[in-house]
Amino acid sequence: MRAAKGEDIVDELHSMLAKWLLNHIANEDRDYADSVKQMVGPAAAHHDVVTAKAEARSGLISGLLGRFFR
Repeated sequence: MRAAKGEDIVDELHSMLAKWLLNHIANEDRDYADSVKQMVGPAAAHHDVVTAKAEARSGLISGLLGRFFR
């Protein structure tokens, strides 16, 4: 191996890993997007409903202050 012989391969390794990571994110992770959206969608919708109900109960001023100081 080149590294074992003392050759500096840091820049080459960094470049290779950066390209691999970008390719992985662009291709592999995209395959999971639909599954994640299905899992997160109901939870996010529930959170929005709960938040809206809480803000409606708290009144206009306290709701605005609550948003500002979250």
